[in-house]
Amino acid sequence: KQLIEIQQTGLMTINSQSFYQCEELTTFSTTEFPDVISGYETFYGCTKLVNIDTDNWDISVVTTLKGMFDGCKQLNSLSLNMWDTNNVLYLDNMFNDCVALDINLSFSIKNVKSMKKIFEKSGISHTNFDKFLIYCNQTQKQKNVYLTNSPSYPYSNNAINAYYTLVSDGWTITPGPPTNNTWFKGTFKADSTGTITLALNFPNNPIIINFGS
Repeated sequence: KQLIEIQQTGLMTINSQSFYQCEELTTFSTTEFPDVISGYETFYGCTKLVNIDTDNWDISVVTTLKGMFDGCKQLNSLSLNMWDTNNVLYLDNMFNDCVALDINLSFSIKNVKSMKKIFEKSGISHTNFDKFLIYCNQTQKQKNVYLTNSPSYPYSNNAINAYYTLVSDGWTITPGPPTNNTWFKGTFKADSTGTITLALNFPNNPIIINFGS
C-alpha cells in the first residue's frame, strides 16, 4: 500500500491485481512495452493514481479488463485507443468510480460480451458517452451485450438512434434516453427586488426562467 511511484526501465509483465490497492501510487511510467497477461483489477483501489503511461502496452492476449481502473478516483486522463483489444471479452467495472475521468473510448469491442457498470460513478460526460454509443453502433460487435449503470444517458439524436439500434440487437443499456415525462430538479429564487427566477438543471444545458417581480 505504500508504493508511491513506478518508473519501469526494463521488461515488465502485468497481470491480475498487480497493483491492487496500492493506495499511495501516483505515477506509473514505462520505457519498454509491458506485456499484459490480464487486466483484471490491475490498478483497483489506486485512489491517488494520477499519471499512467498506457500508450504502447501489448494487451493482445488479454481477455478481461474487468475493474482494471476501478476506484482510481484521481485519474483524469487515459490513452487506450491504440490498444489491441480484439480478444477482450469483459469490460465490466473498468472505469467504475473514476470520478475525474472523462474518457473518449473507441478501441475494438468486436468480441466483448459485457460492459456492466463500465462507467458507473465515472466522470464521463454526455458528449463522450454519446460518442461511445455511436461508435458501438457503427463498429463490429456482438449481440446481447450489457452496458449498464452509466452516469449518463443517450443525449443527442444520433446517440438516441444508436441506442435503439443496439437494443434491437439485444443490447441491454441503462439508463435509456429520457422520456417526455422526465423530471429535472429546479430551484426558485427571489432576489431583493422581488424578481423570481426558476433554474432547471437540464444536463449540460441549465435553463433559467425569469418571471419578473
